[in-house]
Amino acid sequence: MFERPFMPQYGATKTVATAVSAVNTTVSADPKNLLIYNDGTAAVFIRVKPNGVSADATAADMPVASKGSRVITKDPNASTTVSVFSPGGAVGNVYICPGDGYGGQ
Repeated sequence: MFERPFMPQYGATKTVATAVSAVNTTVSADPKNLLIYNDGTAAVFIRVKPNGVSADATAADMPVASKGSRVITKDPNASTTVSVFSPGGAVGNVYICPGDGYGGQ
C-alpha cells in the first residue's frame, strides 16, 4: 500500500475549544484531507459535513482519542464544516489541519 506523506496547508489550521455541546468550524474546499489532532483529556467525536447541514457531531460519530490524531478524506470540491463533540464537555482543544496525503495516522 502506497502512503503519501501528509502535506499541510500552512496557515489554515483551525482550533476548536471543546464544550458541552457540539462546536462547528468551516475549512476550505481545496484540500482532500484533514489531519485532526485531539489535545484534550478525553476522546472527542467528529462529523464532517457539507456547509449548511444542521446535523452536529454526536457520540455515534468518528472518535479521536485523547492526544490522538486521524487523517481523513473529505470532498475536495466543497467547503466543509467540521463538527466536534466532547461527551460531558471535557475541556481541551482539537486542531483541524487541511492538507493532502495520509501519513501521520
